[in-house]
Amino acid sequence: MKAKTIDLEFLGQRMALKSKGDPEVADQVVDLVNARLKDAEKRARGLPAHKVALLALLELAEEMVQAKNRATVYQGEVRQKAENIKKFIETLSSPCA
Repeated sequence: MKAKTIDLEFLGQRMALKSKGDPEVADQVVDLVNARLKDAEKRARGLPAHKVALLALLELAEEMVQAKNRATVYQGEVRQKAENIKKFIETLSSPCA
């Protein structure tokens, strides 16, 4: 896939980003980052832009870690349920004593 250049503005700073990924996903990422930066900027009035960006980054990282932890727990539950189903099917297919 050909790289697409996206012109962005975050906290008054203009930049160009090259992405080979899905343009729709890139747009969603940009929208998410913009929203998080604006929210962090409102709560951290007077802080320099780099500290606002760091605050937003830390909040996104925290959410990512929490989501990974939830996914790990869910995967364990699914594995356990699959194992229980497997055992149940094995009891049905074994000859009666």
